[in-house]
Amino acid sequence: MLRQVITRELIRRHGCGAMSGKIKPVHIANGLFRETLGAVAKTRDLREMLIYTANNSTEEMREQSMHKLLERSKDRWGRLAEDALTNEGALGKQVLPMLRSLLGTDGAVFGKSIDQSSLTTPTGSLVTGDPSDEHSGAFLKVLWEVPLADQTGCSPLLTLLHEKIDPKCELNLSDDLTVLFAPLDDGMREYKPDRAADQCVDILEFREKGNLYDPILFELRQAADLLYTYEKEVRPNSIATLERIICLGSLSIFFYIASRGTVWANLPKRPLLLQAFGKPELPVAKASEESVHQLIVRDAKKYMVAVLRSQLEALSSSPDGWISLWESGAIWEKLEDYTGLRRKPKEKPEIEELTKIVIQ
Repeated sequence: MLRQVITRELIRRHGCGAMSGKIKPVHIANGLFRETLGAVAKTRDLREMLIYTANNSTEEMREQSMHKLLERSKDRWGRLAEDALTNEGALGKQVLPMLRSLLGTDGAVFGKSIDQSSLTTPTGSLVTGDPSDEHSGAFLKVLWEVPLADQTGCSPLLTLLHEKIDPKCELNLSDDLTVLFAPLDDGMREYKPDRAADQCVDILEFREKGNLYDPILFELRQAADLLYTYEKEVRPNSIATLERIICLGSLSIFFYIASRGTVWANLPKRPLLLQAFGKPELPVAKASEESVHQLIVRDAKKYMVAVLRSQLEALSSSPDGWISLWESGAIWEKLEDYTGLRRKPKEKPEIEELTKIVIQ
């Protein structure tokens, strides 16, 4: 329950969470694509592909999956479908395992669960509902929609992104990977927009005050327009463009989350030195490691203490009140009333220890 309480407060403030520590660029890409299109893929064929290629699937399960796959999409597989039900059929022996390997390049495809997987793909036609991005994709879209002083609308980078991942794009105009994944395209279904980021405090304040509220958010928003200008001039292939957009999005989420302690808890602004080459024992490399450690470990811990304190102060105004709530057993009831969340029966009482940390 405590994790839920903290996540709820982080999302209220910042529009995205950071509790898992396992958000990958592929998760951010999947979330951003999903919000940009307002849709997700119909995943029936994708699900059968995962079942067929999963290591723990039995021969009977594979046979059933292949039958279902061909029943729905035989025409899309062309000549590969002719001998697909035989032991030597190329579709099952070579093509489906290859597609799974490509879609799982970033290590975010899990077993047989397509709804908990984010696929490495340049097309919106294979976007899933995987929540592993913790709202970060929605946050990027909302941030890039905020008009700057000289604009009347969103960043043109969002328009470019939609153009590159549009499932309605003709295959003869698409990149090679999109064409390769085309037989798995089972159509799209509408997806309800993620409103967490749209109503978070940071975005609401930034819309109203801009650079005066948070210079870091302003620079991250401006970076989207600068990248669009670059892509417009260079006009590289679609995959290279998408790689840069996701790289910008991932770095934006990192710097945004890492800087919340400065904005919300008045922690010092930290210089961030990044040495990404050379020997790790070099002075510059050591200084780089230390600067990152200071920002995302020590400062992050201080900020999380401030978040916890804010939640405890909503229950009682003093540390003595927090302890008495715990000792009387009323802490859970108070938390439930304040947050609307419900504690699981076997949940460990970790809040007692964390309360002591905040008091210290």
